[in-house]
Amino acid sequence: MAGTERRPDVRHEPRDAEPRPVLLFGVWLAVACLAAAAAMFGLLKWLTRGGAAGRQPSAAVSVSLHRLPPEPRLEPAPLLPIARLREEEKERLTTYGWVDEKTGVVHIPIDRAMDAVVRNGLPRFPVPGPPGRDTAAAQSVLKVEGAVRR
Repeated sequence: MAGTERRPDVRHEPRDAEPRPVLLFGVWLAVACLAAAAAMFGLLKWLTRGGAAGRQPSAAVSVSLHRLPPEPRLEPAPLLPIARLREEEKERLTTYGWVDEKTGVVHIPIDRAMDAVVRNGLPRFPVPGPPGRDTAAAQSVLKVEGAVRR
């Protein structure tokens, strides 16, 4: 065979990596991780025991805690709109009412709607086809979405 002759000018590494330095690196890495974990545990204990919690904030921090943001203050009570929205959502989900009285579309409480779906299954709507074909069916699906007809 032509590729099996020995060439004295081409050599390879006779051994793999030395195991001792690799093991020493692993040992020192484990020691460093344990030391970092011990330091974090000690810091946690010191902070929960009141090491930094018992101190008063500096004067600059104390002043900034009571300072209002600059004008215009757009939301004087930022949680009020969210609370109002939650009330409206809760009322919509727990009461009966008209969505569109002219067409006879109503909304019902969510519990009743879920019971109706369990009892009757989901309504079958026509599947819209490719563009330009049967657009009236696609429009009716969009209009009825989320509402129950009376």
